[in-house]
Amino acid sequence: MLTLGANGFLAKRGIIPNTKCDPSEFFHIDVNHDLMKLGFDPYGIMKEDIILMNHDIIVGIPVYNEEKNISPLLFSLLEQNVKIREVIVVNDGSTDRTLNRITAVKEEIKHSLSIKIINLKENKGLSNALNLIFKEADSEHLIILPSDVILLEHDTLDKIMTRFDGDSDVGLICGGSKEEISSSFDVVARASRFVSFLFEKVLKERIKGKRKPPIWATGVVWGFPREVYKRLQLPVGLYRVDAYIYLCTISLNKKVIVVPEAKPVLKPTKTPVKVFIYRDSRTSSIPKKHIEVFGDLVKREFKESDLKKEFKNFAVCFVQHPVDGLSWIMLKTISYIYGKVSKPQVTGTWRTYEVNK
Repeated sequence: MLTLGANGFLAKRGIIPNTKCDPSEFFHIDVNHDLMKLGFDPYGIMKEDIILMNHDIIVGIPVYNEEKNISPLLFSLLEQNVKIREVIVVNDGSTDRTLNRITAVKEEIKHSLSIKIINLKENKGLSNALNLIFKEADSEHLIILPSDVILLEHDTLDKIMTRFDGDSDVGLICGGSKEEISSSFDVVARASRFVSFLFEKVLKERIKGKRKPPIWATGVVWGFPREVYKRLQLPVGLYRVDAYIYLCTISLNKKVIVVPEAKPVLKPTKTPVKVFIYRDSRTSSIPKKHIEVFGDLVKREFKESDLKKEFKNFAVCFVQHPVDGLSWIMLKTISYIYGKVSKPQVTGTWRTYEVNK
C-alpha cells in the first residue's frame, strides 16, 4: 500500500481516491474516461499547491506501449515543486493507444506544462529514443524518466536537482525506486522488490562510508548537466544502457551520485518468469560493446560492483524480506544455469524480449 506525500494533490483531485491505495488502481485510469469530471484541475496546480524551485529543466520520457501508464506519469509531473520548462516524449513506435493518451494529456495541461511529442512510426529501441532526447533538449539540466513510474512525492525531482547545486564535477545523479507488487504470488515482482531493498541498503552504506556507487546502482531516474548529456551518443541496439551511461560519465571525469530517497514508484506489472530468465542470462555478463568502448575501465567498474562484497547487506535484507529474497535466489539460480547451458541471445527492444530460435 502507498501513502501519498503531504501535498496530496492527486488525492485531493480525485485521481487517487484515498490517501492509501493500491497503485494498480491509479495506473489503470483511462484519460479518455472523463478525468476532468473527477475534479482534476490542471490549471490551478501551480498557484495552489507548489512552491517552484528555480532550475532550467527538461524532462525526457522514452515510451513504448504504455497506454495505461503514460498519462498518470505526465499528470504527476504537474505536482513537482521544480519548474519544468518542457517534457519531451519519444513515442517509440507504440502499437497501442499510447500516442492518443499523450496527445490528450498534452491538450488538457497545455496551460501548465509544455509537452513535445516525437512520434516514431517504427520501434527502434531505447538507445535511439534516448539519443533523440539528448539531441532535442537544450536545457541546463535534463532528467530522464521511464514511462512505467509515477511520482507520488512532490519533491522527487527536487531531491535530484539540489545535488547539482554548487558542484560542477557532478555528471550523473540517479534516484532510487519503490517497487510495488500486485500479487503476493508474483515471484518476479518479489525478486525485483528485493533488489530494490538491497539497492537502497548498499547505497546507504556506501554513502556513509563515502564510497562511490556501484555500476549497477543507476536507479530509474537520471539527471544530467548539459555538458554531459550533449556528449552522450548511445550505440544502436545497446543493452545495459544504464551501465553504458554510467561509464560514459566516469570517462568524462565526472562524478556519479545516487540519491536513494528520490524514489519514483514503479508500476506493478506481470513479467513472465521466462522473460526474467532470458533477460538476466544476457545482462549478467559484461557486454562486449562496453568492453570495446571503455576497455579496462568497464572491467574495473564491474569488478568493484561484485555483490559478494555486499554479503552483509544482502544478509540483512534477506532477514527482513525472506520471501522476496528466496524469490530472487531462485530466479538467479535458474538464470545462471540456463545461461551456462544454452547461452541465449535475447533480441527485441527495451520492452519486448524474445529468444532467437
